[in-house]
Amino acid sequence: MIQSNIKSQSQLQSKSHQQKSSRTQVLRWRSDTDVTNGREISRRIAHRRKGLRHQQQRLRLLRHAATCPHENGQCPVTPLCAGMKSLWEHIAECKDKRCLVPHCLSSKYVLSHYERCKDAQCAVC
Repeated sequence: MIQSNIKSQSQLQSKSHQQKSSRTQVLRWRSDTDVTNGREISRRIAHRRKGLRHQQQRLRLLRHAATCPHENGQCPVTPLCAGMKSLWEHIAECKDKRCLVPHCLSSKYVLSHYERCKDAQCAVC
């Protein structure tokens, strides 16, 4: 009886150890997953911020190009002015929803957003 009791205690301890080990593995996996998810979230936030900066810059450059009085290539404010003036003229005439001119569609999108946006706290505008 005593030996049987010792055997069942030993089995219980072994089973308890296996359960703890299994829980530790699950917690370790969750921790690794949380770190991975945290990295993914950080990467997505950084990507979104970069996209917002590009949209903001595009708006500033197009606005500048639309009002800049200097001839192409003579602008002292930005070397991108001439290219933006050309893009501005193209956008004004372009009706192609699948236009392949670089920056045409994304510029149309950001200009359309700017015209329609009512959010005073908008990160783009």
